[in-house]
Amino acid sequence: MTKLFQLLLVGICFPIVMCPAVLAQKTGSPDRNASLQQTLDWLKANIPCTYVQSQNRERSALRREAISNVRAKGCTLSYEITSESLPTRPLSSADSEDVRQGAERQQWTVDLAHLNPGLIKFEASRQQDRPPRVTFSSFDPSDPNVASQLKKDSATVFVNYSNKAIWHSDRIGDHKVREEFVGASAFPVKDEVKGSKIVSVLIHAVELCRQANSVKPNP
Repeated sequence: MTKLFQLLLVGICFPIVMCPAVLAQKTGSPDRNASLQQTLDWLKANIPCTYVQSQNRERSALRREAISNVRAKGCTLSYEITSESLPTRPLSSADSEDVRQGAERQQWTVDLAHLNPGLIKFEASRQQDRPPRVTFSSFDPSDPNVASQLKKDSATVFVNYSNKAIWHSDRIGDHKVREEFVGASAFPVKDEVKGSKIVSVLIHAVELCRQANSVKPNP
């Protein structure tokens, strides 16, 4: 029995988060004077993570979610999120193919210069078998299209808002499910300590990119 399989069996009653070890100098948050490149390098080293959770009350089925392939070019951040069943027993060829066809792969591309820094937040886990997350949005109240729809005396609900800052494609097995721009997204993190650091560094990166692109700050 492999060490990984032993680990999964021991941890089958609660979530397991496995994040890659990074260089010591990259684990602490960069200071407020860090350059954009230093900030992006830190994010690339600290965002990747793997999360394993049970899929049923009997804890007989596991699912692994991983964020990986984090890349940055200029102010564009891209990454992948994969989600797949994790066998707890040897599988036949047919079962292995079913697992492969049930795997989900999301590709994300984010224009940091057009995110709203005020809407980058850490969100604690609301369920025992769900990881905490970092959430972010490109919603911009100063956007003329948004301002024209705001109601003075009541709440305004925006459906399918997007200013083309957050793009993603979604595949399940060999089939493309969707490919579209969205107004908000999130990715899993290890815990509140790591999540809070990522939020702080991501906000700094967004502010640097907005300054470089002369984007007016959100109110």
